[in-house]
Amino acid sequence: MNETSPRGADGSRGRPNALVALGATLLAVVVALTVLASNPLEARFLQASLPTVLSLGIVAYGRRHDHTLHVTSTRPLVEWLLATLLYFVFVGTWFFVLSVTFETSIELAILTSMTAGTALGAVIGVYAVRLHAANDELVAANDELSAFASIVSHDVRNPVQVASGSLQLLAADRPDDDENVERIEHSLDRIDTIIENVLVLTRGVEDVSHSRPVAIAAAARDAWETTDAPDASLSLADPPSVTATENLLATLLENLFRNANDHSPGAVTVTVGALPDDDGFYVEDDGPGIPEDERADIFGMGESGGGGTGIGLFVVGRVADVHGWAYRVTSGPAGGARFEFRT
Repeated sequence: MNETSPRGADGSRGRPNALVALGATLLAVVVALTVLASNPLEARFLQASLPTVLSLGIVAYGRRHDHTLHVTSTRPLVEWLLATLLYFVFVGTWFFVLSVTFETSIELAILTSMTAGTALGAVIGVYAVRLHAANDELVAANDELSAFASIVSHDVRNPVQVASGSLQLLAADRPDDDENVERIEHSLDRIDTIIENVLVLTRGVEDVSHSRPVAIAAAARDAWETTDAPDASLSLADPPSVTATENLLATLLENLFRNANDHSPGAVTVTVGALPDDDGFYVEDDGPGIPEDERADIFGMGESGGGGTGIGLFVVGRVADVHGWAYRVTSGPAGGARFEFRT
C-alpha cells in the first residue's frame, strides 16, 4: 500500500528521535570508557557521574519533545549541538595544553571557565531574546488574526442569515426543483462553511486545550447530519474513542464528509472505523479516490481537486496538527480516498 507523508504525518513513530539517539550513544560511550579506563575505580565513577547524568538528561529531554523533533526540521538542533561541542572541545584542549606545558594557576583556571561559560551563555541568551521577541510578535499577530476573523465572521454571517431568510420566502413561490434557488442555497451553505473553517484556522490551537474523550461514532453521526449529501450514506465500522476537542473533531469529520461527497460523481458511501492496530481511526469512501501524485500536496492551502475552496483538507490537517496526530491519505479497499489518523 502506497503512502505519502504530508505535514504532520511523520511516519516515524516508534523510532527514537535524533536527541534520544544522541543521548543513548553518549551514555553507551560513558559506560564503555568507565569500564576500559585504568585509573582507580572510585575516580572512574566520580568522573563518569556528570556525563552519565547529562546523557540521561538528554534522553529524557528528547523524549519529552519527541513529536516536535519528528515533525519539524532538526537542522537548528544539529547546528547548536555542533557549535557547543566544538566550543567545549576547544576549551578542554586549552586547559589540557596549559596543564601539561606550564604550572597553571587554579584561580586563573576557574576564571577562564567562568569566562567561557559567560561567553556561551551570551550567545545562547541573545538567541533566546530574539526567539522570545519573535514569539511575542507571533502571539500578537495571532490575536489580531483571531479578532479579525471574529469580526469578519460576525459581519458576514448577518447578511448571510438575511439572505437565507429571504431565500426561504422566495422558494415558497417557486417550484421545488428550481435550479436557481438550489444554487443560491448551495452558495450560502458554502459561505457558512468557509466562515466556520476560518474560525477553526485562527482558534484551533486555543480550543485544543479543552480536549476530552470523545466517541467517534457519535461525533460522526452528528457531523453527518450537517452534511448536505442526500444521496450519500454513512457506515460505522466500530470507530474508537479519542482524546480530542469535540468541536474540532466535528469540523474534521464534516470537511472529510463534504470532500467525499463533492468529489464523487454519484452516490457515495463514507466509512469511519478503527485502524487495525487500534491507535487511531480512518475515514474512507468508495469514490474515485485521489491520484497518487497529488497526495503529498492535498493538505496544502488552496489545493482542490475540482471547484472547491481548497480550505477543507487544509483545515483537516490543521485540526490533526493541533491534536498532535500523525495522518496520511491513501487508497481504500474500494479504490476511494482513505484518510488515516494515528492518535
